[in-house]
Amino acid sequence: MSMGVQATRMNLMRLREKLKLAEKGHDLLQEKLDSLVIRFFEVVDTIRGLREDSSKLTLEAYETLIDAQMVVGPLRLKEIAFAAPEIWQIEAFENNVAGVVVPKLDLEKIRDEADSRLFYSFLSSSAEIDLTIEKYRKAIEKIVTLAETLAMLQILGQAITETKRRVNALRFILIPRLQSQTVFIETTLEEQEREQFAQLKKIKEKLERKAAAKS
Repeated sequence: MSMGVQATRMNLMRLREKLKLAEKGHDLLQEKLDSLVIRFFEVVDTIRGLREDSSKLTLEAYETLIDAQMVVGPLRLKEIAFAAPEIWQIEAFENNVAGVVVPKLDLEKIRDEADSRLFYSFLSSSAEIDLTIEKYRKAIEKIVTLAETLAMLQILGQAITETKRRVNALRFILIPRLQSQTVFIETTLEEQEREQFAQLKKIKEKLERKAAAKS
């Protein structure tokens, strides 16, 4: 059995070096995988809290919206909603988490919140509308954070799957193959050395017999 490699000392040295690098790469990837898994479950716990908070804030905002509608009427409330200016815009960035690039979403203010209240008059407004706006803004902030964290969770899950595949490929395919090839060459070279030693011994014995016969 040739194992797909010639039994030479040069190949043995190369295989040992490849095996050393493969084992080191496996250890590094395993460390990365462990780090990713820990971070993944930390994000899962974070998402649970964010979902509860965003659900609570959204419900509170909806309740204040109903109160505002009862005060100013649905038609006027709709007019105010359509006239509302843009206060924030979402900026997307990149962040590094456990060696994986994940999205980072930030709410950037493009207009001062105090000035934004001028889009509706004081006489046609109410404290309920101010409270509704405040509640929905808090809900939106939490929802954006939740969206960012959900995207992070998905990317971390993909990174875990890919890293685990690479770890398994090294552990169960490449490293065992390199180990088998190394053992094959070592065994073959040892057999060759024994055969050479036996042949040299026979030659020596033959020369000794010839020398004895001449004497």
